[in-house]
Amino acid sequence: MRAGVGTGIVLRPGAPVPPHLAHLVPPKAAPRPLSFPLLDRLPRWRIGRRWRPAAGVPRISISGVTVRAAVPAWRPPQPDDPLDAGRLGLRLSALARALDDLPGLARRFQCWQARRDRALAAGRSHRVTPLRGRPPGGRLWRYDPDAWGGRRNIRDVDEILAHAHALAHHALRHRGPDTS
Repeated sequence: MRAGVGTGIVLRPGAPVPPHLAHLVPPKAAPRPLSFPLLDRLPRWRIGRRWRPAAGVPRISISGVTVRAAVPAWRPPQPDDPLDAGRLGLRLSALARALDDLPGLARRFQCWQARRDRALAAGRSHRVTPLRGRPPGGRLWRYDPDAWGGRRNIRDVDEILAHAHALAHHALRHRGPDTS
């Protein structure tokens, strides 16, 4: 059927297809695997109130008919609470695929750099660097090994992220000959 006009066979979703009609059913597209982005996502400029998730569950009541239910108190997750690790598993499989195809990712990055250089040479606006200002999740703006070590709320992982981010900036600034 096209646009509701014509003849055809309509099956309910999930209904079995008779064997003599199986060749007429288009194959389902395989779901795209999760992949790492080539560039860092640009920071969002938030103006106004930040969104906060609701503290309770939906409460539906009818005025004068039902009693209004109290909002259950929110409690932080406890160490023994079960957590969903599905997204973590997808991220780990995406990381494994990225590490298995490093030459392909290098080609993608070179193509992006060539598009950027062409756009800038033509006077069009384009993103200049693949990195954003601060390492994602980090609390330090830059790596400074001589800084005073008693800063509040700075963990070892923040210094590691800042150092790795500084190395990435250094590698982008000083592109030498390809040694791969």
